[in-house]
Amino acid sequence: IPKRKTTAIVGRSGAGKSTLVNLLLRHFDCQEGELLVDEVPLRRMRLKSYRQKISVVSQETVIFNDTVRNNIAFGDDVASHTALEEAARKAGAYEFICKLENGFDTLLGERGAYLSGGQRQRISIARAFLKNPDILILDEATSSLDSFSEIEIYNNLESLKTNRTVIVISH
Repeated sequence: IPKRKTTAIVGRSGAGKSTLVNLLLRHFDCQEGELLVDEVPLRRMRLKSYRQKISVVSQETVIFNDTVRNNIAFGDDVASHTALEEAARKAGAYEFICKLENGFDTLLGERGAYLSGGQRQRISIARAFLKNPDILILDEATSSLDSFSEIEIYNNLESLKTNRTVIVISH
């Protein structure tokens, strides 16, 4: 996968696309062969520092039973409110967040129960903008959305894709 380019991985259900993502995230290691990142075997890289360089926006968006603020800043204990707002704006989430009862301090419920599918995706994209990763993995990120929401989310992702390695997984 070329550095700072967008690469699409396309295939039928069961073809191994999600397995590839799990290998890239080191949820498990290769049984044969090896994956290299910048010519370094992935197994030899420090897992924590490697994963800090990656952001994943997937079809199964992870939303915690916590505030909007903590969901966007997940893993970043020092993010400023300004940075959170900027990430939300870039992800197309700022307007709906401001309309929530307590804005960025609104509790989202278990798995984001109080949000629509598109809103959950935008929170996940805001998290990726805030993290500003070297590697962005979009794993069927819009598969459960309507066409209008899908187009809007991909438009928001265009600027996030600039100057980084992007892997788009789709069926």
